[in-house]
Amino acid sequence: MRRALTDFILRGVFIVVIASLLAWLGAGDQARSRLVAATPPADYWYIGARACVKSPAMLALDTDDLRELQKPLRRIAKSPAPLAYMEPLIAQDDRWMAPLIECLLSDDESVARGAAATIQAIFERRRIDGDRGGSALATDGFNEPEVRAAIHENLAQWYRRNRRAIQRWGDGRFRRILDTNAF
Repeated sequence: MRRALTDFILRGVFIVVIASLLAWLGAGDQARSRLVAATPPADYWYIGARACVKSPAMLALDTDDLRELQKPLRRIAKSPAPLAYMEPLIAQDDRWMAPLIECLLSDDESVARGAAATIQAIFERRRIDGDRGGSALATDGFNEPEVRAAIHENLAQWYRRNRRAIQRWGDGRFRRILDTNAF
């Protein structure tokens, strides 16, 4: 009698454990399908561009310059008429070019987009074109950190090669043809 009672209890516990396990596995499939269905939209902003930079040597910058740039860059990105906010940066493009290149790596979307727009405006003003007449700053896939890191690396290399010419922009002597093969 005791043995029959023990077998009955063990079978009941076994059935409950198996049923719980099956229910848990079924909930896992539903949760997994909900995760797959919840893919981010196409314009989702991914952070982590700084971690994707392959060359560890960043441009030597003053952190105060980067902090000072963030407010106007946010205004540029969010404004329907950003040129008014770009003008002070474009007027001193020799000072702001390196910090603008670094701001492309920002996790703040408005800062990175504002930096990209300002760099593009500076390139248009200086008549600097990218690869064979194309846009110097490609914005396809700009939401992806790898794309922003690649753009940063190309612009940083270009800046290092042309640093002396860029520093002369402030003197009004910018007629020297810059090397645009970096893009």
